[in-house]
Amino acid sequence: MTDIAKIRTGKVKGTMNSNNLSDYYYNHSFMERLRKRLPEILPNTYCIVAIDIEHFRLFNKLYGRSSGDEVIRYIYTCLKQSALEYDGIDVYLGGDNFVAFLPDDDEVLNRIRQKIVKKLSKWNNTSAFFPLFGVYTIKDTTVLPELMYDHAMLALSYAEEDYKWHICRYTIEMESSLEEEVYLLAAIEEGLEKEEFTFFAQPQCNIATGQIVGAEALVRWQKPDGEVLLPGGFIPVLEKNKMIDQLDRYVWEKVCQWLKGWIDQGYSPVPISINVSRIDIFEMDVPKYIFSLLEKYQIPEYLIKIEITESAYTENNNRISHAVNTLNMLKNIPVDVLKLDMHFLQFKEEEKQKSANILEAIVNMAGLLHLPIVVEGVENESQEKFVQKLGCRYIQGFYYYKPLPIKKFEELLRDKRQIDTQGLVYKQVEPMHIREFIDTNFVSDSMLNNVLGPVVFFEVLGGDIKVIRVNEQYFRMIGEQHFEEDIQREFLKRIPEEERCAFHRMIEKAFENPVLGADGMIHLLREGEQKMSVYTKVFYLREREGYRQYYCSLMDISRVI
Repeated sequence: MTDIAKIRTGKVKGTMNSNNLSDYYYNHSFMERLRKRLPEILPNTYCIVAIDIEHFRLFNKLYGRSSGDEVIRYIYTCLKQSALEYDGIDVYLGGDNFVAFLPDDDEVLNRIRQKIVKKLSKWNNTSAFFPLFGVYTIKDTTVLPELMYDHAMLALSYAEEDYKWHICRYTIEMESSLEEEVYLLAAIEEGLEKEEFTFFAQPQCNIATGQIVGAEALVRWQKPDGEVLLPGGFIPVLEKNKMIDQLDRYVWEKVCQWLKGWIDQGYSPVPISINVSRIDIFEMDVPKYIFSLLEKYQIPEYLIKIEITESAYTENNNRISHAVNTLNMLKNIPVDVLKLDMHFLQFKEEEKQKSANILEAIVNMAGLLHLPIVVEGVENESQEKFVQKLGCRYIQGFYYYKPLPIKKFEELLRDKRQIDTQGLVYKQVEPMHIREFIDTNFVSDSMLNNVLGPVVFFEVLGGDIKVIRVNEQYFRMIGEQHFEEDIQREFLKRIPEEERCAFHRMIEKAFENPVLGADGMIHLLREGEQKMSVYTKVFYLREREGYRQYYCSLMDISRVI
């Protein structure tokens, strides 16, 4: 963000037709022009609007500085046109920061927002980049313009929390909240320096025996006066200020220190899970840091489990993919445990069957992949019986253990009868072949639409491709709703003509190698004839009545190439 000092300096130069962004940077007159306009307006009719683009630095990195400059020029033009139309004032503050004096009208603001969103959609898969609006309604025209701007900027810092519109209006309560936030951040930094933070361990248990197979490390803040603060009291402010990585590094090292100490005492510890967030992955080289801790404390790799939080996967970024792939080297296999949170399933009576269907589909899919499942958030006997009936083997939750201080956790571990030395393993059952998977009604609509990602089932006869099924994720990826026209023609026409031969070769290779299938990159045309780069994997399933049937998974990689 640009500070007030920048508003008081600079020169008006250039026009909005220039290609040099520095020519738009005129802000010295904004406050003076606003100061002259304020006596002419009625209270509650105009507002100060601060605007920037979320993750714009990353946008420049992914799409190039020229694309970023194009976006900036477009926003400038939008604000200039609105200022002219409504007798307002606009200013570009450098970077991706703008401020404007405009009518206090939601329709006007939303129109500007929609124009910016539409412009950003020119680049494929840009859902992570969106405009943030901080709005200060001018209720008192005698307030200093500089203070009005400060209020708009404060509102802007909350705009990300409005998940639908990303527009936030200033309230007086924000001032006290900001003051509390500043004090809390200072206290957290001091607490980290004084090592007031620690972790509690919540055991993960074998549902059949009650024995401990592992534990999750959960951060706690032990204040000097003896008070213990739960994460809800300090994690949100760290996340908001993009500082959670500092605490996570601290906790990861504390876990490694404890493991080392426990081993040195002659005990055999259970694996400990540590949490890795999206911010961690963007702010540091997570694999390198964790491997350095393992080396520093001489910790066997199997004793550290990496929990990638679901929010990390909402950003389809190559940095996340690289981190996950590298972390998987800890076990030399792909993701080896699936963790489910009971809290995302509603257990009201009218929702119970729906919850059961969702969980059953996920458990069955994990079974096909031979993935053990840990169900966390199990708080009572009925929930335990519910997940046990579905075939889940491992549980984490208050019904078995609350998060325990390390000393109490160590008391449990000293009793070898409490420990399941096998750890988290998949209970082998009779294998289910892919043909059985396709022949039955095992693939429910909810599973196909929400679990598998974008997929296409098709069959081939004599070089002709006939699409037999696509899912909702496919439609979401290409930016369309359900099509009235034939799905087969719809899918094929989205592959550029010059690439169809390559797609056919991929199909032939998948038939020749039914175990590994075939993969490659093709382009698909999105809505508006925009090309998207898609990583494609094709697997041959079987032959039926002369047709060869295939399964094709799709992943949009437009943002990472």
